[in-house]
Amino acid sequence: MAERDKALEARVALIKAYADDYDTMTDAKAQELLNRRFEQLRAQSKLDEDFGRQFATALSVRRLVRFYQIQHELEALMMGLRAGSQIRR
Repeated sequence: MAERDKALEARVALIKAYADDYDTMTDAKAQELLNRRFEQLRAQSKLDEDFGRQFATALSVRRLVRFYQIQHELEALMMGLRAGSQIRR
């Protein structure tokens, strides 16, 4: 799941970039960050679909849905911890 780690790190980097530029952010920079986030969401969706097809061969649909629910919560927790430790206060 190296792809997921990369995606998580990219998301943390984006949050850090937003926090670092918050006070001086231009509309152009805000649009760039927004575009990066949309690209991340598309990549995450593709990754979920690819893994979902693989997991569907071993899990029932109900278990697969539950897996993604738990995964989403864990990733949100991990992202929050990583971002929180990197953003200046």
